[in-house]
Amino acid sequence: MRRRRSVRRRNQALGVVFILLLGALGWLTVAIYNKDFASTVPVTLRADRAGSQLRLNADVKVRGMVVGSVRGIETAATAWPSNWSWTRRRRSCCPPT
Repeated sequence: MRRRRSVRRRNQALGVVFILLLGALGWLTVAIYNKDFASTVPVTLRADRAGSQLRLNADVKVRGMVVGSVRGIETAATAWPSNWSWTRRRRSCCPPT
């Protein structure tokens, strides 16, 4: 009788350890997919037009070698450089005759 209880407790403990191991492996898989363990250096690209065609998770290459990936894309509120200026044209109320 005692032997059955000890075998049952051992099997229960092994079941709990197995479930915890599966949970840890699942978390590790998601963390690796999200690149949580990769060291990064933030780089900012300022372009004068929106034609850069950057996409999330796109490869960043230098001289043909992959050196990183695009992690995020943001647009700035001011699209023009600070030294850019413009003048407003006056419009007349009536077209020229």
